[in-house]
Amino acid sequence: MPTSAFNTCGGAPGHLVTAGGGNPHGDTWQAVEGHVAYDERPDQPWPAIRLGSPVSGPSSVELPAAGVSTASVYLWVPAGGRCELSLRRASGAAPVIEWDTGALRLGGQELPEAEGAQARNRLVRAQIRVRSGGTDYRLNHRNPELTAPDLEVEGPATGTGEGVAVAVPAGHTAWMIQLRAGSGPWLGSAILRHGSEFAREVTLLQEDLIAAGYELPQFGADGGYGNETVDAVMAFQEDHGLLIDGSVGQESRGVLNALVNADRYTTADGHTGWGIPLG
Repeated sequence: MPTSAFNTCGGAPGHLVTAGGGNPHGDTWQAVEGHVAYDERPDQPWPAIRLGSPVSGPSSVELPAAGVSTASVYLWVPAGGRCELSLRRASGAAPVIEWDTGALRLGGQELPEAEGAQARNRLVRAQIRVRSGGTDYRLNHRNPELTAPDLEVEGPATGTGEGVAVAVPAGHTAWMIQLRAGSGPWLGSAILRHGSEFAREVTLLQEDLIAAGYELPQFGADGGYGNETVDAVMAFQEDHGLLIDGSVGQESRGVLNALVNADRYTTADGHTGWGIPLG
């Protein structure tokens, strides 16, 4: 199956996420429960999705993907917070990475407290992969863009799922970026760089660069990450005090999204942003 994505950065802070709609930064999602809103990450003024609040009920977002066997998401879970990434299944055990109040569990296996603490109050990449002989769980917390995991656990085989979900229980909050679902190998960090084969993601990046004033006069938004795109990315990075390497990871993407999303979307009632204005 092709990789499907819910980038979660395509809306302005202060707007609720609604179900059943696609936006230029991701596929259509069908299940949004509780209080789910566009917000900024606690550690950076970059767009993300906040699930839950101290006074809300259970909250979740699900990306439907029949036959999904791999999942990846960037999460920011506060100390003492509860959150989980899971492959949703109609029956049988579901693969889950779970942040509990005082514990972190990968596939039901609880990690030592010191290791669990490293996966809180910072951006973490969580991944699940189902294969014929078992299910693998990975966390990257030192640098969420790296391929090699900081924590990895193997569990029993569970079978593929019908979707990927991120959820928090009542009274808890977590921030999410780029929920992805696929099949086969690990989905990787989604860093875009010269020669990247993620044509759709590259096209969206190119469209955003153009919207931010970084023209691509020769090839435009063609889905190919060539020298022209590298030059535009480097110009953008230089203008905004970022590492000038021509590649786009979470830091460069966060700054670009914050720049172009503020006035990009208009809802039916005339409010800027994608979703329903809070209050």
